[in-house]
Amino acid sequence: MAEESAPVSIGYKTFANDDECRAYFRHILTSYRRHQDLNDYEKHNVIDLIEKGHPEAERKMSGGVKAIQRICLV
Repeated sequence: MAEESAPVSIGYKTFANDDECRAYFRHILTSYRRHQDLNDYEKHNVIDLIEKGHPEAERKMSGGVKAIQRICLV
């Protein structure tokens, strides 16, 4: 039996578990058009996700963040 993950807080949101968190960010990837800027709410959440989980977050954020866009094909 798989072990339940603990609640996860990222940005303005708290998720019941890892799966709920992944589903939220997957939804962001699929709901925006390519090269469309994320709204301020979702931008804040993605920035916090990067700061908490990306191994090169400091380098990526060093110049500030003007906008975040979906550029990948999902």
